[in-house]
Amino acid sequence: MKCRQIEKFLSPYLENELNQEEKALVENHIEKCPKCSGLLSYMREAKDSMAKIPEIDVSPSLMKRLYKIPNKKPKRSFRFLLKPSLQPILAAATVLITVISLYSLNPDREQINKFINQKIHIGYSKAERLYARAESLTNTLAGYKENILFSIKNIDFFWEKND
Repeated sequence: MKCRQIEKFLSPYLENELNQEEKALVENHIEKCPKCSGLLSYMREAKDSMAKIPEIDVSPSLMKRLYKIPNKKPKRSFRFLLKPSLQPILAAATVLITVISLYSLNPDREQINKFINQKIHIGYSKAERLYARAESLTNTLAGYKENILFSIKNIDFFWEKND
């Protein structure tokens, strides 16, 4: 057996709680392993030292007072929801739940779907037109590229003329 497995048996071995087979395994391993036999001797010393400590009897009056202490289970608290850091998240969640419930419970849901679909298509067509304009502008400017670069290189600035 490995030392880790034997270490689990050392405490029951000291207390004579092992059966004959387990006891024999531990004794065979201890004879061969100085590490485990040293650990067992430390455990024996600790056990002997603990046995020398006298037990203290608890007074009956202390026992009565201890038994009078109510055994209350901790109440679940939702105070963490009042933290300022969570308030924006809770507000956003409240608004989202309200909008979803108003939408899902609305009898005119089909009209709302048509309206939203229409607005999405309008926005999409506007984006397409902007993209087309930008593309045509770049094509137009590409024809004037040489002229624009030549003009920029040959600009005489106001402060250069006064020097």
